[in-house]
Amino acid sequence: MKRIFLADGDCLYAGHEYLLTLLKMINENFPNLQRITSYATANGVLKYNLKQLKELKENKLKMFYMGLESGNNELLKFVNKGNDANQFIEAGRLLKEAQIKNSVTAILGLGGKEFTKRHARDTADVINNVCPEYFSLLTLIIGGNEKYIKKIDLLSRREIFQELFSIIKELDIKTIFRSNHVSNIVPVNGTLPKDKDKMLHTLELVLLDDDPWLDRVPQHEGEMHY
Repeated sequence: MKRIFLADGDCLYAGHEYLLTLLKMINENFPNLQRITSYATANGVLKYNLKQLKELKENKLKMFYMGLESGNNELLKFVNKGNDANQFIEAGRLLKEAQIKNSVTAILGLGGKEFTKRHARDTADVINNVCPEYFSLLTLIIGGNEKYIKKIDLLSRREIFQELFSIIKELDIKTIFRSNHVSNIVPVNGTLPKDKDKMLHTLELVLLDDDPWLDRVPQHEGEMHY
């Protein structure tokens, strides 16, 4: 076995001593292991100092998957995220200093029409400050989120593409970008900054299309997700 994904939550809340013991045990039992990865939250990362994080890295915990969701503080509070943008930036920079890779996700359409411009602008700003090795955009899923959906004015497909375009346009970092989750309408992937113009051109063509399908809110079509 070469790779192991740890648990189904923020493993950092297990505590440094326990987690370090666990990592050493894993390495002893899987001598050919190349890397261990896990989910993490900003609050979880900030419970650790640089020395502790480096010890985790030395024991092959090499990457975390972190949900930013949005870089807009008002929207983060609205969705009860539990941290603000500055805390996420602080956590991301700490991981960078510890040389632990970071794969960050945010959610298109999360704040509906009210937040869309601020959501796009502030999300790009946080990502530019964190400089994660990987950045992915998912799209708000309707199923299971019915109570939340009633609180916002949902975006049409065109508006989702516009939000995606706005975020990519403002990114000014080197990262592997992905928007190929099952929730996304169309996969848009590439390496930034190399593929930025190509991705933006693809989205511009979509936005110029006058197909009325793009101006409908997806779930009105009976779709399970965007």
